[in-house]
Amino acid sequence: MFFIRNVIASLAFISMSVSAMNKLEQDAWDIYVQAKLRSEFTYTTFAKAFLKHNSYGNKPYIAMIDYGLPSNTPRFWIVDLLKKKISIKNICLTRHTLR
Repeated sequence: MFFIRNVIASLAFISMSVSAMNKLEQDAWDIYVQAKLRSEFTYTTFAKAFLKHNSYGNKPYIAMIDYGLPSNTPRFWIVDLLKKKISIKNICLTRHTLR
């Protein structure tokens, strides 16, 4: 019962938090949820990239690289913002990796 109350409280907090966001943050949240990005990176990471991306104009794709992940795991994503899905997910090497 305690677990269920915590889950309900968490969902209520998320709901209240989402309703308090401005339009751009709401768009970021909608894309994050509908594109199922939770398994890829945190909402905070995506929101920062999304807000920066929008400062360059309204482009249909956003590219993200997480250099904190090992180079032998997928850490490069292209997200289609119109279709709200991941278009490309792949590994990403740097010149340091190639040495």
